[in-house]
Amino acid sequence: MSHAPGRSWRPLQDTADEAQVLYQSPRAWRNWRRGADFYDEGSLVWLDVDSTIREASGGARTLDDFAKAFYGSDGGRLGPIAYWYEDLIEALNRTQKYDWRTFLDRRLQSTEAAPPLDGLRALRFGNWSTWKSRANTRRRTRWRAR
Repeated sequence: MSHAPGRSWRPLQDTADEAQVLYQSPRAWRNWRRGADFYDEGSLVWLDVDSTIREASGGARTLDDFAKAFYGSDGGRLGPIAYWYEDLIEALNRTQKYDWRTFLDRRLQSTEAAPPLDGLRALRFGNWSTWKSRANTRRRTRWRAR
């Protein structure tokens, strides 16, 4: 991702907002325009969110806790449920207090050459034990429940 010159002027948010145009765009200058890399880079952003929640909560909460609360059903009603960026920020703060607006804005509006690799660094440099202990706790809990 860091080799794409389009990162120097086009933020991730813009690629997501313009997806319908990017999918049909000609191949010429694709690297300079920055393609539909919001899926790959979005995964890195959410990995970073997860590692931040785990670190800030001392391993007590994870991205799974956020997803259960945010994407839970609306009283059993089926169908799409619309939400705003504010709703996302509020739900993240209910999961773990943090400056999520700055956190996400920095990653979504960045024109830095390097992709957001903080989540991967957290795995590599010391937070793996927090991840591992949380996973083991859940595994033991499921085993006891049977």
